[in-house]
Amino acid sequence: MNKTRKITASLMGGLLLFAVWATSGLSKDPIKRGPEPARNKSTTQTKVRQISSEEKLVRDVYARLMRYQSAAQDELAAKAKQASSPDDYLTIELRDIRSGAVEAISGRPLSELVSPSGGAFLVVSPNHVNGNGVPHAYYEAQWAQTLAVQKTEDPLIGETLRRRGAQTANRYTSYEVTIRFQGQTRTYHALALYQLEQRPARVTIWDNIISEMNTVLKDESPRMQSPWDKYVKTNWYRAVVSEITATRQSGKPLIPDDAPIGYLPGDYISATNGDYRVLADADPCQPPCAIPNNFRQTGANDAGSGTLHFDYAWGSSSGNLADLANCEVGEQVTYNAAELPFASPPFPAGINPPNPTVINVAGNNGGFADNHSTPGAFVRPYAAATVTASQIYRFHCPCHQSNAWVTLMGPHNIVRSVSQNANGSWRFTITKTGSSATINPLP
Repeated sequence: MNKTRKITASLMGGLLLFAVWATSGLSKDPIKRGPEPARNKSTTQTKVRQISSEEKLVRDVYARLMRYQSAAQDELAAKAKQASSPDDYLTIELRDIRSGAVEAISGRPLSELVSPSGGAFLVVSPNHVNGNGVPHAYYEAQWAQTLAVQKTEDPLIGETLRRRGAQTANRYTSYEVTIRFQGQTRTYHALALYQLEQRPARVTIWDNIISEMNTVLKDESPRMQSPWDKYVKTNWYRAVVSEITATRQSGKPLIPDDAPIGYLPGDYISATNGDYRVLADADPCQPPCAIPNNFRQTGANDAGSGTLHFDYAWGSSSGNLADLANCEVGEQVTYNAAELPFASPPFPAGINPPNPTVINVAGNNGGFADNHSTPGAFVRPYAAATVTASQIYRFHCPCHQSNAWVTLMGPHNIVRSVSQNANGSWRFTITKTGSSATINPLP
């Protein structure tokens, strides 16, 4: 960890019930050295971007696929008794998200907004294991290859809607997708279509590169926890089943409209120390093994000068943070090697972080601040450019799973981009998990 980082004390309210915990400037993203930026002193725009319900829906379904795929990988690793590598986990980045009325695109060729099939594609296999009437989901994924077929026609979107019986769709969201998985990368375009007058609204995703996206869209299963054969013996499992059963009986939605992106039913149920002992198949004669739990984001804001600030907190399975003194909680940020060092212009010169970048703090800190910044002056002439990093939060404890690293949250994409405004000026934007910070316009 950068030795210039400071550990300060914060008094947390609300969700933290006024508990005192230490914070530490932390990020696998190393582009945030030096003191935190002064707040409310920037002359640039510093509003946190609010995303539309249409954009949230699209981001949510791809985030849920990543979580379901990570469940499959975790179970595979548990059975093999081997640690997973970052490349084993599917990461998906969405960019250039645009929404509007279908009439605005009905006259455009389909291939302009939906990449045709052909070349590398991702075969997704949905799986469910039954648990007392509440199936838990895990999705296996694997690259496959097919030859591109030369099509004799490129129908208009309006005609395609009629052919597919979806002519009542009245809203759309178009977007660019980048998949990173098992050492391979593919970027393409996809489209979501909505009929908002229906209740519930009818939604269809046209994605020719990742299979089963509409299955993911409709799936409201909790994520399978690993190892499954031990998980079903825990009170944690029974509490998840009980909560989902009660929610169904009440007629309430399993995924509320105000749920965070990537939410799955049962997420708000935390494992206890006893649950983790069952999962670890611990010797009952040994003292309890305390590990971090209830890892959560507690705040996010644009801190000015292009810095995106987050706060995170966690608890201890024993109920006492002091029991985590021998554990470490941290993050790992992985970059696309082809994007290092950052292109300059337009990014500031000399940005070439370690890849991957790993930063950890002591588990008994109970929380940390995570600032994503891009130090230095942006360089003219400006041009459109993007750098994407993949971030996970994780922990390890000597008494848990042979001290192996365990993912707490993620993967998340950290996306830095320079783009042009309609008036010819340029702006810098950094985004993560639906929050963003900007320098607009760039000087």
